[in-house]
Amino acid sequence: MKRISLELGGHAPFIVCPDADPVYAAKGLSLVKFLNTGQACISPNRIYVHRDKLEPFLSELKNRVDRMKAGSGLNADVSIGPLISSKAVEKVDLQVRDAVNKGGQLLTGGQRLTEDGLDKGFFYAPTILSGVTSDMLIYREETFGPVANAHGHSLF
Repeated sequence: MKRISLELGGHAPFIVCPDADPVYAAKGLSLVKFLNTGQACISPNRIYVHRDKLEPFLSELKNRVDRMKAGSGLNADVSIGPLISSKAVEKVDLQVRDAVNKGGQLLTGGQRLTEDGLDKGFFYAPTILSGVTSDMLIYREETFGPVANAHGHSLF
C-alpha cells in the first residue's frame, strides 16, 4: 500500500456545522475563497452552512467582501486582482446571471469592474450569492472566479 492524496472533483466544499462560530467561519472563507481572485484549486465552490448559522455567516461574509478593493497587486491596499482572461470574466458573469435568473439572491457584486482604469483588465467584483440550487450552472460547474455561493442546510 502507498499513501496518496488525490483531488477528485469534490467541487471544493466548505461546510459550516451547527456548532461552528459563523463569524469565524466567514472570516476563514473570505480568505480562502477569494485567494488569487478565486482562481485556485483550493477555492471552495460550494458553501454549505447550517440554516441556524446562515444569516450571521452571510452578514459577516458580506461585510468582509464589501471592503475588498480591486486593482493591481502592486498596490498595498488592493485585495482582489484580475481574472486570467475575458473568457473567464464571461464565464463568471454567465454563472452569476443564470443563478439570479433562476431565483438566487445577489448579496453583493455581480458585475464586471470598469471604473478607475479597471476596464483595461479582466476584473470582476467579489460576489456573494445565496439561495443557490442544483439547477443553476454555478452549482454544477467550477467557477474559478471571485464568487461565493452559499446554501442553507439542516442535514447535519
